[in-house]
Amino acid sequence: MNPGMVPDIHPCSTTSERTLRLMYVGMSASTQELLLSTATQHSFGALYLFQPDTYRKGHGVREPADLVWLCRRTAFLINMQAGASTFESQAAHNMKQLRGWLRAWAGGKALLGSNAWRTFEIPYDEIEQIVLLSIVDGGDAAAEFDWDELARCQMLAGPKAVAAASLPQRLLLDLVKRGGTALDLADYILHLSTLPRVSEEVAMMMLSEQHFDAVHRIRTVMGSAEDRDDELDTKVSQGIVQQLRAHAGIKEGEMTDGIYDGISVFNDLDWEESARLIFSISDVTKMVRDVPIGEYGPQFVATTHAFDNYIFVLAAGDIGKAEGVPDNYATLLESVKEQEPTIITNMMAGRPTVEFYTQVLGLTPQTRRSSVSMTLAQVSRDLRGSAYQGHGYDSLSNTPMN
Repeated sequence: MNPGMVPDIHPCSTTSERTLRLMYVGMSASTQELLLSTATQHSFGALYLFQPDTYRKGHGVREPADLVWLCRRTAFLINMQAGASTFESQAAHNMKQLRGWLRAWAGGKALLGSNAWRTFEIPYDEIEQIVLLSIVDGGDAAAEFDWDELARCQMLAGPKAVAAASLPQRLLLDLVKRGGTALDLADYILHLSTLPRVSEEVAMMMLSEQHFDAVHRIRTVMGSAEDRDDELDTKVSQGIVQQLRAHAGIKEGEMTDGIYDGISVFNDLDWEESARLIFSISDVTKMVRDVPIGEYGPQFVATTHAFDNYIFVLAAGDIGKAEGVPDNYATLLESVKEQEPTIITNMMAGRPTVEFYTQVLGLTPQTRRSSVSMTLAQVSRDLRGSAYQGHGYDSLSNTPMN
């Protein structure tokens, strides 16, 4: 394990190039299955990645896409083709299939599908943004924002179509292996929209730099590796994922607002925000856990943690001192006297160990635009090519500069 990193399910996990190569060689499972299983192990956004059901068109049966990744009211439609064909032919094949589904979706068919935790039925009108992604493989795989394809898709979907791009298969697998979410993918696409086509090598380096920069910012804010309790950070991270899965089957109208539900915000946190949330929960937990036996200390601690778009309530309590825990969610909100939160995380117990803790998620619908939506709204033809010379890439050779 790298110093200060939480293994397995963690937004800041790192993977060596050798390990990544082993992932992609000799796999019997389909690429879709590999992406789903990898996301399940590492990404907070896994609950919203699914394989869509087929639909009828004329006398035939078609697939809307190979995968769909939802983030609140944004849908990433992902199609992939591997083989010996050229980059251009793979991209054209993938985009043609996605355009076919756009017509059917806009024409009244609902997007249906499922994953291990939930089923989806998404009418076209419930989606505000659509991203079309062509995943390519082979010797000339590359990454490119496709402005011409975006224009064609906007003829079908109007302003709902906000981005169209081709990405190497290795890149998408690497993103979810690193614990990336839909917001990390949106950040990458926004950067890509400012560049001409880049080689697979450069595309992978761009993703690595995006992740490294996020980890560096976390270290600046949250302290060095020596200051972290890796075991507790891991428990918190895994506990969040367990609670997300436990709430994934909640039916519309119970505690959620369809696809616009509270737990979907976890797919709208990037690497930096996800890690900061994990570390902050751990730090609150330690305030209760680390009181020496026989000494006075806090029985319950509650605080808020704010990001640009969300506010979380973080709470920890000693399970052996029930009188120190608020009676209900409303009492907890009153105790912190802050804006209404999205999630209550980690009502935790146990001194002097963390063997007997439990976690609680409180879900409230979101009314503000998602971070993914605001990120993709920045895609503009006016910025095309603006970042090329400023990010360490040689515009002539399309390779990293020394």
